[in-house]
Amino acid sequence: MKISPVLILLIACIVVILAAGCTGTGSSGTPATPTPQVIYVTVTVTPAPTAPNCYWNPQTMSCSSQPYTAPPTMVVVTTATTAAPDPILHRWIRQNADGVTGYEFQFYPDGTVIYKAGNIVTVSGNVKIPSPTVSGSGTWSALGNAHYLVKVSYAGNSGAPDIIRDYTLDPQYATLPQHLISSYEQADVDAATTNGTIHSYATDVFYLEQAPQDSE
Repeated sequence: MKISPVLILLIACIVVILAAGCTGTGSSGTPATPTPQVIYVTVTVTPAPTAPNCYWNPQTMSCSSQPYTAPPTMVVVTTATTAAPDPILHRWIRQNADGVTGYEFQFYPDGTVIYKAGNIVTVSGNVKIPSPTVSGSGTWSALGNAHYLVKVSYAGNSGAPDIIRDYTLDPQYATLPQHLISSYEQADVDAATTNGTIHSYATDVFYLEQAPQDSE
């Protein structure tokens, strides 16, 4: 078979083109690195206000161009009135007509009362019962209008109170100092006045009298 000269020429051209592509300048077999592109982004920044243009406002929780001024605070002044202590809160003592014995009540702010009875001694003008033969405790309550209810049980007695008296606080009258009186004391005074005993003991205290010193 006879090959056409044209076909031979065509094949020769193809071989030359392929050889040029494989051995040309810059074709070392490694792909070329692309050139990076630079992208510019525009950002708008608002600067934060600084002093003295920024004053914190706690009401709006933000800055203000003017200093924050707190509204005036209304101060309510209240005057506490301390109540005067109850006038019965003392040690009250009574000397019997015999001039030797007597009894006393010691009233406390919590509504309790201590009772003592026995021989009376006088120390520096203060009448006391240092060694009571009878003692007890109980309660007192204000009934109003200078009246007080006293309930006392003797020591060792867990039953009903042995003393229940309604006392009245009387002011000073002539030589008689401020005193407590109940029907019990008044009965003794009336009896002593009737039989003349009261005139024999001019210095005796027949009413419960506030002691010169409140300490025991």
